[in-house]
Amino acid sequence: AQCNGCVDFQNADHAGLVSGCVEPLQQIYLSGWHDIMSRADFWAAAATIALEYAQELDLVNVDDRLREIPYYFGRIDCGDAAGDAVDTKHFVGAHLGWKGVSSWFDDNLGWTDQQIVAVIGAHTLGRTHSFASGFSTL
Repeated sequence: AQCNGCVDFQNADHAGLVSGCVEPLQQIYLSGWHDIMSRADFWAAAATIALEYAQELDLVNVDDRLREIPYYFGRIDCGDAAGDAVDTKHFVGAHLGWKGVSSWFDDNLGWTDQQIVAVIGAHTLGRTHSFASGFSTL
């Protein structure tokens, strides 16, 4: 079976994820959620809640509501206790322009431009930190 919810900690593009995201979420997960759902389901729920919360914080576009995000249980964990991946797919790098990024998503996932823009937009939430991504907020 395919596993879900993996993070490749050896990938340089994931620098900063352990201390900034994985460890805090792991503490919450182990506080009782591990008895209720898989880690992969917990990560998916956390991502969904983060998107919904980010939309609530948008005071400029108050009439632009987020669509209902479907959610299901049953994802299978993989990797070690913190979700470290043992066999991951190489994802597109952050240094490519639109042509490179859209080509990668089309070739590897068959995504439309709308789907690509949505996932790229999700990566613009918050701010950048040079220790984590090599980019810094100006």
